[in-house]
Amino acid sequence: MTRKNTMVKLLIPSLLLCTGLLRAENVFGEELKYLTTAHLHMRSAPGTNKRILFTIPKGRQMIYVSSKNGWYEVQYGGKQGFVSASYVRTQNVVQQQVRPEAPAASGTLKSTSALNIRKGPGTGYARVGSMPKGAVVSYNEIRNGWYKVSYNGKTGYASGRYLVSMSPAAAAPIPPAASQGTPPLDQGSSIRKYITTGNLNMRSGPTKQYPIVQVLPKGAELTYLGENGWYHVSYNGKTGYASNRFVQIIETAVTPPAPPEPAAPPMEAVPEVPKETAPVPEEPQQEEPAPEVSLPSAPAPVAPTEPAPMPEETVTAPSQGILQETVLYYTTTTLNMRSGPGTGHPLVHTLPKGVHLRSEGVENGWHKLTYQGKTGYASGRYLGSGSVYVVDGVIFVNKGFGVSSSFNPGVHPEAQAAYNAMAAFAAASGHKLNMFSGFRSYSYQKDLFQKYVRQSGVQRAETYSARAGFSEHQTGLTFDIGGRDSSKWTSSAFGSTAEGQWLASNAAQFGFILRYPQGKEAVTGYVYEPWHFRYVGKDLALKITASGLTMDEYFNAVRPTY
Repeated sequence: MTRKNTMVKLLIPSLLLCTGLLRAENVFGEELKYLTTAHLHMRSAPGTNKRILFTIPKGRQMIYVSSKNGWYEVQYGGKQGFVSASYVRTQNVVQQQVRPEAPAASGTLKSTSALNIRKGPGTGYARVGSMPKGAVVSYNEIRNGWYKVSYNGKTGYASGRYLVSMSPAAAAPIPPAASQGTPPLDQGSSIRKYITTGNLNMRSGPTKQYPIVQVLPKGAELTYLGENGWYHVSYNGKTGYASNRFVQIIETAVTPPAPPEPAAPPMEAVPEVPKETAPVPEEPQQEEPAPEVSLPSAPAPVAPTEPAPMPEETVTAPSQGILQETVLYYTTTTLNMRSGPGTGHPLVHTLPKGVHLRSEGVENGWHKLTYQGKTGYASGRYLGSGSVYVVDGVIFVNKGFGVSSSFNPGVHPEAQAAYNAMAAFAAASGHKLNMFSGFRSYSYQKDLFQKYVRQSGVQRAETYSARAGFSEHQTGLTFDIGGRDSSKWTSSAFGSTAEGQWLASNAAQFGFILRYPQGKEAVTGYVYEPWHFRYVGKDLALKITASGLTMDEYFNAVRPTY
C-alpha cells in the first residue's frame, strides 16, 4: 500500500466524524489487560534482588505503565512498581458501547463495570474513589472522553468507555436493597451477601500499608461498595477496605418484581483448604509389653485468615525469650498416655509418633507428660530423648546451637499435617509442591556433609550444608520444598518460579518460615535457600515473617559460624 493510499484511508473516518455523518452507532474498542499468572512480587525496580513492595495475588489485573528488560512497570493497589513479565499474561478485550457522537454537557450515566474515579481525565491521575457496576451517577462536564461525576461523596473523572447514557425512566434511584450490602446477581435470581471468614482488618485504603479503621468480627455481613483489588465496604457505620481473600460471598435465591443491575463480582475466589485426615496407625493397638498403640489424630489445619490485629504490624521487635539447653523426649511410636504409671490406669490420650515432650517426672519407668492440654503417663520404653536448645517453647538450631546425636524423632506429625494442608491449598491454586527432603537423622547428615566436603571442600560445603548435629532437618520440623521443575529444587532460581513465589507469600499462613532468606547470608551462615522452610506454628511464623528478621535475629541468637 502506498503512503498516499494510507493517508486517504486515515482521512475518511476523520472526515465522517467532522461532518456529523456518524450519529449513534456501535463503537468497538480493544483493551489490552495485564493479568498475573501467579502470586507475584511487585518490586521497587526491575530485578529479583530489589526490594519487595508487596505481593499481587494470582489472576489480578494491573495497570501497565512501561516495560524494561523483561519487567513490566505497573500500578496496582495504589502502588507503582515492577513485576516479572514471565508471570504476566495479556488479554485482548473488545469493548462495545452505544454512544452518541456529541453527548450533552450534563446528564445521567450508568456504569457497565466496577470503575475507578480519578482526580483528572486520564489513567495517569490519582484514584480518588470507585463505583460498582450498575451505579447511576450524574455528570456535568466531559473532557477527552472522561465524565466528571460524583459517587459516594467522591467527585472526579470516570472513563466514558464504561459508562452508558440513561433515559429519564432508567435513571431512577438505586433500590434500597442494592445499598445495603446485598447486590443482586443474575436478573433477580439470587443476591450476594459478603461475609467475613475470620476476624478481619478494615483499612482506610486497599493495601496493608493503610491504617486500620476497625476490626471486622468473623461472620460479619458487609455492605459492598466496590473493589480495587480489595473490597470497598462499610460496617457498623464505618467505611473502608477489606481483603477479598477473607470475605465469603453467599448467594441467596430471590424473586424480586423488578431486579436491579448486578454488582461487581469478586476478582478471585480462594479455594477452601481440604480437611486433613488422620494418618495410618503405626501398628494395631495392643497392651504391654508391646507398645501402647492406638490411632493418632493429626492436628486439623486451619484455613489461613488475616489475624486481627495483624502480627506483622504489632510485633516487629525481637523476642525477649531466653535460649536454654534442655532434654526433650519424643515418641518412637503411637503411644497411649494413661492417668497413672501403668497399663491398669484409664487411657487419657493418644500420643502420635514423633511428638516432642518434656518429662515432668518418672515413676516405675513411666514418664509424666503433658500434651495438647492433657497430662498423664507414658511408658519410657517407647520414648527417645536428646539434648536440644529451646526458646519460647520452640526448638532452635543454627551453627552455634546444635542437637545431640541421640535426638532422632522423625517427622513431627503437626509439621507434616501443616505441610499437607499447604500442599493441598497450593494445588487448588494451580501450584504443585514437592517435599523432597524432610527428617534427617544424625548419621544421615554426617554422611551427607562429608559427601559435600569431598565435592567442594570444607569452607564451601559449610555455606550450603550443616555439620551433623547442627541441621534443622534433625528436628523433624524442616522441609525442603520444590515445584514442578526438579532442576531448580536446590537452586536460587527456585525463588523466581511460580511455586517459590507462592511459598514466599503463603507459607507463614501455614506455620512455615523461609529459614535462609536472600541477603541474610552473614546472619545465618548459609546461602539463600528459597526451598528450605522451617515449621514454627502459624502465630510465630506470621510474627517472624512480618518482622523482616531471620529466626536467628528474632531470638537474638545470631551465630553464622561454628
